Amino acid sequence: MDAVFNESLRRFVAEHASDDPAALLLARDRWPGVDVALAADCIASRRKLRGKCPRWAEPDILCPLPLSAEQSSSERTARYKAALVRRLAGERPLRVADLTGGLGVDSAALSGVCAELLYNERQVLLAQAAASNFAALGLENVRISSVDVDAQTLPALLEDFRPELVFLDPARRSDAGGKLFRLEDCAPNVLELTEEVLARGVDLLVKLSPLADISLVIRSLDAAAGAAGSVRELHVVGSGGECKELLVLMRPAAAPGGGECVADGEEPCITAAELSGRCEASLSFTPAEEAAAVALALDRLPRSGDWIFEPGKALAKSGCFSLLSARWGLRKLARSTHLYLAGAPVEALSLLGRWSRILDCAPLGRQSLREFGTRYPRCEVRSVNLPMSSDALRTRLGVRSGDDARIYALRCELPGRTVDCLAACRVMNCTA
Repeated sequence: MDAVFNESLRRFVAEHASDDPAALLLARDRWPGVDVALAADCIASRRKLRGKCPRWAEPDILCPLPLSAEQSSSERTARYKAALVRRLAGERPLRVADLTGGLGVDSAALSGVCAELLYNERQVLLAQAAASNFAALGLENVRISSVDVDAQTLPALLEDFRPELVFLDPARRSDAGGKLFRLEDCAPNVLELTEEVLARGVDLLVKLSPLADISLVIRSLDAAAGAAGSVRELHVVGSGGECKELLVLMRPAAAPGGGECVADGEEPCITAAELSGRCEASLSFTPAEEAAAVALALDRLPRSGDWIFEPGKALAKSGCFSLLSARWGLRKLARSTHLYLAGAPVEALSLLGRWSRILDCAPLGRQSLREFGTRYPRCEVRSVNLPMSSDALRTRLGVRSGDDARIYALRCELPGRTVDCLAACRVMNCTA
């Protein structure tokens, strides 16, 4: 199946790894025995993979489609999925079916925690590349398939392989290249496949866009399963200062519970996870816990020496706002301002957001803008919950980008009054 990805192609890609792919295509007649178009795509893909998938950017690995390289999971997020599956498996090795294999980064990670893995990819060229790449990686427990998965073809796939967990990462781009967000618009349509998978007693793990609405996803997938509470866990995964993906775990009705928190009745456990270098931090809660929590209000204005906590992208996406305040005694600056005031940093939150120590704080006005701009001429700025953009704040301060400080323009809600403030801070840590 990997005849296309032969030693001749590998050698050509290695020799021309630093060349311009477009220039190679223009000069393709110089190499009559080489598929230069395929080689050029492999070279372009490798460059896209260097940062997020270092192992997949090495000479023995070939990716024929740059778009697949761009859309693939990072090795770090792939390991997160593998750890999730390992926890589900416990002492019993699972049979896992990745029915939307793509480049194969997730499949490779999952193969390390299961007895046997089915890699399925509807694009034959990608499936051929995967067969070659898995061999180069030394993966011996992977079966390759190339079926266009839909409601008609799914039963035969499941009957033949008999997995205990199915992984789906539906394509989220239209034929015209536009981004898709509704589950029913993606390919394959997860909503059409959900009931068939769960009815066979098989767990279902779905990777979705980080822009998807969490509440809508839970309602839609529960409805597709025909049973409230089918969605057991929802993981919001962040890395490199960005929210990377949404992972939804669905289990058959008879399956035991799990997760890092105990869901109340039909509610799923939501986990916000930040992957930073070799470190990982997470916070788990249920929607009921968030709804019942009461955020602590400010009892005074911020001042020098205080600490401001700004949730990272994954934590913010998860919707953990009031619970964050109540659980760790952080005071919310305002109802619609998701920033928190504390007397000292909370270690448990150190990787889940950014802690900044206030250097100066003053009511927002012409004088404070002029003084802060003079004092911190090179700084980052952010306007929060105010009718003034961050760009407008930068202009009024007259500052340039730099590391003198980070200046917030903030709305603070105190009992009976609202005060707009400027706070110059020193960032002590942030997710990365």
